[in-house]
Amino acid sequence: MSDIESFQFFTSPAIDEGIALRLLGDLMGMLVESIDKPMEQAKAFAQVSGYSEGFEQGFLISWRRDGSRQIDQKDAVGQLSSRLEISALLEPSSESGGWWLYTPNGAQEVNVRYHSDGIEVTPIE
Repeated sequence: MSDIESFQFFTSPAIDEGIALRLLGDLMGMLVESIDKPMEQAKAFAQVSGYSEGFEQGFLISWRRDGSRQIDQKDAVGQLSSRLEISALLEPSSESGGWWLYTPNGAQEVNVRYHSDGIEVTPIE
């Protein structure tokens, strides 16, 4: 078992990286840094990518496993979506199951379609 945990989500529209990292830090209970936004005491790292098709931005959040801390990925992404009034797409994981789309109005499980430079939501049939 790896001592690194991670989750990935995508946003539409793109959001300010600094605001997103501060809010994620609050929601996760640890500081989150990135290449462009280093933080001396950060316990988590965000790899942030931009896309030209579908969801405009992606965040891969990684941190060293700490037995006393449990991060609820669905709650963190749901709160981020609600507070920033954006759509956020959570990638499948052992915690989330399938793809989940969060909007300020709630969440639903969805399918996705991949593009050469991005990802978009498609309805579950």
